[in-house]
Amino acid sequence: MKILILTNKLPYPPKDGGSIATFNLALSLSNLGNTIDILAINTSKHYFSLKEIPGEVKSKINFFEVYINTKTKLFKALINLLFSRKPYNAVRFVNVEYKQKLKSLLNRNEYDIVQLEGLYLTSYVKTIRKYSSALIAMRSHNVEHIIWERNVQLESNFIKKMYLKILAKRIKTMEVSTINNFDVLLAITSHDAEKFRKSGCTLPVHITQVGLNIGEYNIDNSNVEYPSLFHIGALDWRPNLEGLLWFFKEV
Repeated sequence: MKILILTNKLPYPPKDGGSIATFNLALSLSNLGNTIDILAINTSKHYFSLKEIPGEVKSKINFFEVYINTKTKLFKALINLLFSRKPYNAVRFVNVEYKQKLKSLLNRNEYDIVQLEGLYLTSYVKTIRKYSSALIAMRSHNVEHIIWERNVQLESNFIKKMYLKILAKRIKTMEVSTINNFDVLLAITSHDAEKFRKSGCTLPVHITQVGLNIGEYNIDNSNVEYPSLFHIGALDWRPNLEGLLWFFKEV
C-alpha cells in the first residue's frame, strides 16, 4: 500500500514520545513492504534539517516538509481568545503552504491511506477528501482535552486558570465534534480508546501502541548507584512534569 502520514512536527530524530510513536510505526510499515511518505510541519521549536536524516532512513521513508513558526504569540492568542471559538493550540498549525503541499502530493500520488498523527491536523481533512479517495486514519496520541482539563486543576494563577479553562473547553469541543470525521481511529492505549467511545466515537477503533526495538538501545549501568531513580520523559511536556512531582510528593 501507499501511505501518506501527516505530522505536526518532524518525527526525526525520534527522541520524544510523539516522535518515537510516529517514526517507529512509519518504519515498521515500510519494512512490511508499504511505500511511506511523511508530510511534516517542521516547526521552529523542533526544527531538524531533512539533509541530516541518514540515507538509510530516507531509503525507507520519503520526507516532505513545510516550515511553520508555531511559537506562541501573545497578541495572536488574545485575538483568538476574543474573536474565535477554536483552540489556539490548533490554529497555530493551520497553514496555507502546508495545505498546498498536501494538495500537490495528493494530486501526484494515489494513496491508499492518509494518516493524521494527532488532533491538530484535523483541519486538513476537507482537503484530503477533496483530492483523494484514500481511507483517512486518525492516530490520536492522547485524549487531548483530558490533559488540558488536568492543567486547569493544577494551575494556581487565577488568570492563567481561567484561560486554560476556556482552552480546555474548546479543545474538548473540537475533539468530540470531529471524532467521526475519519474512517478509522487509532488509539495508543485501550484506555484512550474507551474514552473516545464514551465521547461518541462510532468509527472502527484499533490500538497501535508505541513500539521500540530494544536491541537499538545500549544501557550502561557501570556508573549507577543503587538504589537509584531514573526518569524518562521531556520536562517541557507538562504531564511528564506532573507525574514526576507526584512521585516525589506521594511516593
